[in-house]
Amino acid sequence: MPQNNYNQSQQEFKEFREKLYQSFNYRRDTVMDLVDALAANTTARSPVELSLSPLFKREYSALYKGIQQMSRTTQTDSTEAIKNQKSHFPARLRAIAELIPTPQQKQFYLWAIDVTPLPRPYAKTLEERSIIYQPNTIKGNKPINIGHSYSVLTSLPETEETGDSSWAIPLTVERVKSDHTGKQVGSQQLKQILNGENLPWSNHLSVVVTDSDYSAKTFLAEQKQHQNLVVVTRVRSNRVFYTCPEPKAKRSVGHPKWYGTKFNLKDETTWHEPNQVVQKSFTSKRGRVFNVTIQSWSQMLMRGDRECPMNSLPFTNDADTSYHTRRN
Repeated sequence: MPQNNYNQSQQEFKEFREKLYQSFNYRRDTVMDLVDALAANTTARSPVELSLSPLFKREYSALYKGIQQMSRTTQTDSTEAIKNQKSHFPARLRAIAELIPTPQQKQFYLWAIDVTPLPRPYAKTLEERSIIYQPNTIKGNKPINIGHSYSVLTSLPETEETGDSSWAIPLTVERVKSDHTGKQVGSQQLKQILNGENLPWSNHLSVVVTDSDYSAKTFLAEQKQHQNLVVVTRVRSNRVFYTCPEPKAKRSVGHPKWYGTKFNLKDETTWHEPNQVVQKSFTSKRGRVFNVTIQSWSQMLMRGDRECPMNSLPFTNDADTSYHTRRN
């Protein structure tokens, strides 16, 4: 690395550490030692292991005090007030936001959101320990465990060479409480980053990618409040959508139709002609060539209900097929 680039990176790192340091209200030195210990030991399974790091220069008891008190606004804050305290978040988010490169090849900021499990089957005194979803590779076993779940929202910045996203920057991590769902927490996380002030992406288009769990009408309907957000989500193959209804004649009586003809994803006989078809080939890193065909149907609708009407929220439905042709 050229000396000039090295000096610039070193200066940017120092500035970031200072901003991160200032975002903690109390016990800043302790928390920064903890951050250094975590950066040097990414395989640690508990904070106790981090206290053994040579980078953590304090007593063991200081570790938990730092975690408990770093977000206090006053020295007399109750434990419950600390849990609900969010005033520290904007400063920390702005410090991280400055590290996210501005998109050059894409015309939007790309985000991803998902829920990850943290099994704690033997921590019997753990607060709000509940049944969580965890994939199980053993056939016949149910994909569940006991512990906590966390909703993680990350930025997927593009690389300078290809414009693809090969790494992620975590922005917010929130525990999914037992009386909430991952979709509810994820929606709040999106609101935090999209409604934040003085953030690089405030006046730009944002795209969030999710798995099929976020294709529920409750999550999608809530995102209509964000004018600069596009949601790209997978859907299960047994979903049923509808076309937009034909315009009703002016003199006709009765309630206007909200939905048109049925579009059953698992029944291709119900599919009408797509609005667009795109074919593309790409080569994997192992030299395999894949041909991909993407069919796109615009102005589609999903059924809603009285609390969550969806008839005024059309979307685009894409179906893709791919096959391997040869190895280069």
